[in-house]
Amino acid sequence: MCFLMEQMGAQEATAMTPTLVPGHSDRHPAQGFSLIETLVVLSIVAIIAGVAGLGPWSSTPARTLGQDAARLARLFEFAHSDARAWNTAIEWRFDGSGYLFATSTAAVSQSAQRITRTQTVRAPFATGPLRARRWESNQGVQVRVAPPGATTFDASWYSGPDTVELSAGGHSVIISRTLAGQYTVVPATGSELTQ
Repeated sequence: MCFLMEQMGAQEATAMTPTLVPGHSDRHPAQGFSLIETLVVLSIVAIIAGVAGLGPWSSTPARTLGQDAARLARLFEFAHSDARAWNTAIEWRFDGSGYLFATSTAAVSQSAQRITRTQTVRAPFATGPLRARRWESNQGVQVRVAPPGATTFDASWYSGPDTVELSAGGHSVIISRTLAGQYTVVPATGSELTQ
């Protein structure tokens, strides 16, 4: 339906009033894009942008090292919150091929009347987010931790490493903890960690 102009009253009246009638008007056809057309174009642009992100440059050593660092930063936050929630210590262990998180628990052997022996058992997580993982980088990853040896998360507010530098294939990234306890990842510009 569209509006057509119809003369009002007597012939001497020249005012036109819009009237809703079936049919089409030859006045001005609709201009612009419809919502559907706009959504189709935006969908195509999103698909192209997604494919571009998965292009051949997406698996460069710098990018895979950055992905390792981003994943590790999230896992550090998770390990610390898990250690606080369960009031336990979670240790991060690493080497050139990968890393894992292990929990410390006290194993108690009891006789019928009393405790006879206590020892610390470190059990790696077999499943879940803190399970053992390999580095995504194809080259061996070198890890430097500051302060040295600070690889244990516990129930205290401030535990775990302050800064971790990952290096592989001539590229380096820094994972650093903020005062709020979150970890951020930035490309290393030089040797930020002191030996």
